[in-house]
Amino acid sequence: MKALVTLVILVFGIASACADQAADEAAIRDIQARWDDAWNRNDVQALSALVAEDVRFVNVAGQVLKSRAEFQALQTRTHAMQFKQSVRTVTGTDIKFITPDIANCPCELGYAR
Repeated sequence: MKALVTLVILVFGIASACADQAADEAAIRDIQARWDDAWNRNDVQALSALVAEDVRFVNVAGQVLKSRAEFQALQTRTHAMQFKQSVRTVTGTDIKFITPDIANCPCELGYAR
């Protein structure tokens, strides 16, 4: 009987963790969709709202941005110039949870001008 109770507790614990992970994965995908939408509309305000105030953002050129204000300033400049006509499309995302509260989300991107 003790083993059965332990098994039931374990099953419910795993089910709860899976449900939490599914909700987290859905939230990640929602942010990704909002990012693409803001990018494609050149809405730097909406894009900036998706990063933390104390963001550490490294762009493709290796430039490290250390705040939302720095991120927004760079996005304002680049979306007025080279990204003005760009379209960002995510073609695939593989979300893997390293720990229950940390996810690694490499994605395949397509940019068009």
